Amino acid sequence: MGGHRGRCAGLVVFAALVVVSGLAGCSGAQGASGPGVGPPASGSASGSNGSGSPTVSASLDAAARARIPEAARAHTPQGAEAFARFYLEQFNDSWVQAEPALISPYGLATCKTCANFVDTAVWLRAQDLTYD
Repeated sequence: MGGHRGRCAGLVVFAALVVVSGLAGCSGAQGASGPGVGPPASGSASGSNGSGSPTVSASLDAAARARIPEAARAHTPQGAEAFARFYLEQFNDSWVQAEPALISPYGLATCKTCANFVDTAVWLRAQDLTYD
């Protein structure tokens, strides 16, 4: 599984770049960060809280929402950084524990990269494999 480990390291770096790139576009009062913020996927349940800022996707269940640290909920550059750190920790843990539920709530249904990350955790679980 040595080749898979090298691919994992590359994917972690790629994931970090994807998260940071996505968060880099957030600025100003409308620069919300966090899961479910952004253009809603077709048919997804997302709305507005009346202030013009998007709300967290209704598809994010209470357990997944509760796992997000308080600092990562702030709609600030520091909140975006805290969420990126949280997501990358969840991403790493999802492969170490072969537990796709750790990252599946935090990606949009239209995100192919997110789906690939979840699919890898599903594959690891099916193969009874983990990363250490």
